[in-house]
Amino acid sequence: LIEAKNTADTLVYTVDKTLRDAGDKIAEDVKKDITEKLEALKKAKESDSVEEIKRVTEDLSQAIQKAGAAMYKDKS
Repeated sequence: LIEAKNTADTLVYTVDKTLRDAGDKIAEDVKKDITEKLEALKKAKESDSVEEIKRVTEDLSQAIQKAGAAMYKDKS
């Protein structure tokens, strides 16, 4: 449980920072999806369900990776 929450904390920090630093480069619909998943992860961290935390962490991780890929693609 502690490891899952630590992983979630790290991802929350990283995503928050990414949205602050590069939010203007992310499409609004993608940003909305990421923000919703970010909030879901913050709520999941408050629970003691390792499975829920891991599932929502994975969802958010995939969403932010897609945003990063889209930003990289737009750059080249």
